[in-house]
Order: sequence, then C-alpha cells, then structure tokens
Amino acid sequence: MTATSPMPSFRPLDFSPHHPDFIENPYPAYRRMRESLPIAWVEEYQRWWCFRYDDCKRILEDEHVFRKNSPLPPPRPAPPLLSVLGSRPQGVFDLDHPRHGEIRPLLDGLFGKAIDGVIPQVGTIAQALLDEVREKTSFDLISAYAYPLPARVLGEVLGVEAGDFQAITSFVDAIVAGHDVAAPQALKTAALCSAMTISAYYQALAHCPAHRQEGRMIDLLAKSQGEAAEPARLH
Repeated sequence: MTATSPMPSFRPLDFSPHHPDFIENPYPAYRRMRESLPIAWVEEYQRWWCFRYDDCKRILEDEHVFRKNSPLPPPRPAPPLLSVLGSRPQGVFDLDHPRHGEIRPLLDGLFGKAIDGVIPQVGTIAQALLDEVREKTSFDLISAYAYPLPARVLGEVLGVEAGDFQAITSFVDAIVAGHDVAAPQALKTAALCSAMTISAYYQALAHCPAHRQEGRMIDLLAKSQGEAAEPARLH
C-alpha cells in the first residue's frame, strides 16, 4: 500500500476563480464557500462574491438597494480608449430602475411573439447538430450540442441571417471573455469593439427590410417603432 498525501486544508480567504482546480470542477469550492464564507471579497476581481442562493436572489431582485451602475467612481481609471468605447449608449440589460421597468415590458411582448414563430424550428436545429456528430466515435457534448443549440435558437429568434451566425457567435465569445474584470486590457478593448459591432449589425438589419426575417425580434422591433425610428437596443 502506498501512502497518499493528505488533502490540503480549504482556505476560503485564498479563493481564486482562476485556480486550475476550480476551473476543472467549481462545485466543491462553491459548496465550501457557502458553508464557510458565503460572502467573500475576491482580491483578483476587487469585488464581493456571493455564494448562497438567497443572497444572490435578493441582489437580483432588490433593485432599490443593488444597482447595475455604481454611483461610486471606479477604483482605477480606465485607459482613454476604454473610456471612450465604454461611453456608448446602454442596452436594456444595463439599465437600472425605473428606466429598465419602462422598456422591458415593451420588449417582452415582442420577444414572446418571436419565440412562438421559432418553436417549430427548434427540433430541426437540434437534429442538424446531432447529424453533424453522428459518424464520430466521440464528441464533446457541450461544444457540439449544449452550447450551439440555444445559441442558434436565439439567433433565429432575433432574426440573424444564417450566413452571419458564425461571425456573431465569435463576437459574443469576445464579449464574454472581456467581461472578466481580471482580463488583460486587450481583451476588454476587443470585447467593447465586438459589442459595438454587434450593435451596428442589429441597427443596420433593422433598417434594411430586405434582409429582415418576417416575424423575428428585429423585424417586430422595427415595425413597432416605424422604419424611420431607431430600434430599442437589445443588449
């Protein structure tokens, strides 16, 4: 019998979301943090992280206490380029109460209509993804199916043209990577540029009836506001 080294003691104050063990399997760390330090200051992010469901639920629902846009100045000034790019108009998901509550109901009704029009195609999209891996001896379920399925369905709901889908997905991936506050400045700049590109694409699509898909979200937004009006920002 060979001796095994003892398991290292868990040190919640040293929690790092970039540690290889956490990236490999975050759930044991989540459980330990819930038990020992449910609200923790994460130095790498200069942010408080919450690990308990009830705390997270309150943060998301109590819009009078918790705000998306902090009234405090940022701890570190952003480089000039990021400051300029970051001053673009806010999307509906970036808005606080009461403006968010004014715009969101208008979008919800249109979004429901767009979803209804796509439901018959969901099975076709799912089958196409399965057909792509049918002859393979092995494949990654997340990258081959679980990730592209909702992404493609959402693209259909919005009305993204099939030939543009891969490019839009790449821009979204860049935006997600740049939202990591510990990311290098180059990634943050790329994320902001990608966000501006997607916004410009949606605006152009909304103002070009020939390229809009009937009954999809962008088409419904354009029709609800009139061809000459600037459609509401989706992101």
